[in-house]
Amino acid sequence: MHYAQVYNLLPGDKIVVPLFETGISMHHAIYLGFDDAGYEWVTENHKFKDVQIVSAAEFFNTNKRINRIEKFTGNAAQRMQVVQQAWMLAGKPYDLINYNCEHFANEVLYGKAESMQVNNVFRFLAFAGGIWLLSEIFD
Repeated sequence: MHYAQVYNLLPGDKIVVPLFETGISMHHAIYLGFDDAGYEWVTENHKFKDVQIVSAAEFFNTNKRINRIEKFTGNAAQRMQVVQQAWMLAGKPYDLINYNCEHFANEVLYGKAESMQVNNVFRFLAFAGGIWLLSEIFD
């Protein structure tokens, strides 16, 4: 099976899958395309295996529910840069707060390791802490 055809994928496209049935947290990966031998590859930052290159078959067999595909908007040369960057980062350690799968995908695609999921958790905690502090002050 060619996942490029099934999901209309090109190298550099971001694949987003739910981590849990609730869909609250998402896992981010990058489609790398085919190698010279005809094998299809995906890269991800896995919480137990760090940044790794896996076969598309392994990735899609493990992640059956696709939330969305974010199409890479760059040209062919930029797509190849994304693929090269992903290969160069293979083995980089996973860190839930500082370098999770979303940090990795955004670093590869946009040059900035950032996770909106982590940012949103910190915003919520700051908001909740502010509410708690105000309740303490005005009690």
